[in-house]
Amino acid sequence: MFFSAKGRQLKDTSEKGKRRRNKCFEFVFPVDFIMADQTLITLNSKEEWALIKEWHEANPDATERPELVFPVDVTLEDGTTQILMDRDELKGLKKSCKKGKDKRKCFKLILPVSFTMQDASVIEVNEKADFKLVREWKKANQAATVRLALNFLADIIYKDDTTATISNATEMQTAEDSCTD
Repeated sequence: MFFSAKGRQLKDTSEKGKRRRNKCFEFVFPVDFIMADQTLITLNSKEEWALIKEWHEANPDATERPELVFPVDVTLEDGTTQILMDRDELKGLKKSCKKGKDKRKCFKLILPVSFTMQDASVIEVNEKADFKLVREWKKANQAATVRLALNFLADIIYKDDTTATISNATEMQTAEDSCTD
């Protein structure tokens, strides 16, 4: 379900596109949004998407789109869960859905990993649930402009169960690019 900047629900006239999009991925709740007035809306279920619409109806002069707070989990059509760390990863996933091709990440991070935040604090992610700590930091530091940094060395596991050690951002980009080849 999508809404215009004025809160009007947009209709998808293409049943084929609607089916493909719905099958491609779904958000795992809770999902947080920062609204134009810097208020935070947390959606705990599909039914709560109406909260975004209600906010727009109460704020008709707002023109900025809600900002999704990352990281966010999505469930893919094959039933697996993927963690999207930023808007670029979400755009890539949406693009792969539109093309009907599997261009999602072909690997996952092997935990534990750690991230250095803009304020130089380090967040340790020892299990999947710990990604919530990153999301909470982002909510508490909405003015942060620098993207969080994965601390290397980091191990990844590919869909075929092979592993690799990534030692820098260039190697990570190469691994991500290999998923689309």
